[in-house]
Amino acid sequence: MGEPDGLRERKKRQTRRTIARTALRLFAERGFENVTVAEVAEAASVSMKTVFNYFATKEDLVFSEEGGDEWWMLKAVRNRRPGESAIVAVHGRMTGYLRQRGLESDQPRQRAKIIANSPALRLRQADEFHRHIDRLSALLAEESGVSSEDPEPRLAATMIVDAFSLLWSVVQRQIADGRPAEEVFDGLPEYAERAFALLEHGLSDYAVRAAEGLPRSSA
Repeated sequence: MGEPDGLRERKKRQTRRTIARTALRLFAERGFENVTVAEVAEAASVSMKTVFNYFATKEDLVFSEEGGDEWWMLKAVRNRRPGESAIVAVHGRMTGYLRQRGLESDQPRQRAKIIANSPALRLRQADEFHRHIDRLSALLAEESGVSSEDPEPRLAATMIVDAFSLLWSVVQRQIADGRPAEEVFDGLPEYAERAFALLEHGLSDYAVRAAEGLPRSSA
């Protein structure tokens, strides 16, 4: 008799985690560009074929978290309470999400540093965020009952995802510069509050130009 489906799936998930964690460790130690897929396979005690069975590209070894369950931001919007806007729902989830990812293990810290130090991975990350914008825009258009070509859901999705992208890029830069991850993530709530306040309340009173001839404030 073969293995039960449940056991087989658990073994597959374990193999996938082992490969991804091994890759992150090697990339963190030596840099993404300086490690080959063959070296990852050898360190994980699997064949190269097995690696590519789980990860289509070398970059996927770093971005494996995005390939499974629905992205957390889409979940936040889809499951928001009646009367709650998409921006408020994401704001409520984002800080906790970043803190959890930053403190629950070394992997998020490793990933942040690996991406920050690799031009190829920074480009891939930008592509990932563009895909998230597409998916969130489609969800907002569907829930609003408007065409996917309507500018409002696209603009809203772009601003929401870009706010998170900005915060995550701050995390990556500061961790890559050697700042302790705990300090980086501890400073995010205030940073996120200011960023999302602009989205929640609009930009109508932001960067208003002073009247001609009036002195600039010295504050």
